[in-house]
Amino acid sequence: MTAASYEVAVLSYLVAMPQKPLSRLEAVLAQMLDAVTHFARIRGLFAATTTVDDALAALDSTYQEAS
Repeated sequence: MTAASYEVAVLSYLVAMPQKPLSRLEAVLAQMLDAVTHFARIRGLFAATTTVDDALAALDSTYQEAS
């Protein structure tokens, strides 16, 4: 998913569900960030630009920051 796709998704969410609290939107955005981070690490593994240990460490760090 591209940055423009995320922007459209967020704007659609805000228009369609104005009664929803922003905390829910923040949770959705955090999930999107996790997905982007996950796929970036997988791409790095296939491109041989990162190691499994480095990818796992980066994912652990991202998930701990989100918690």
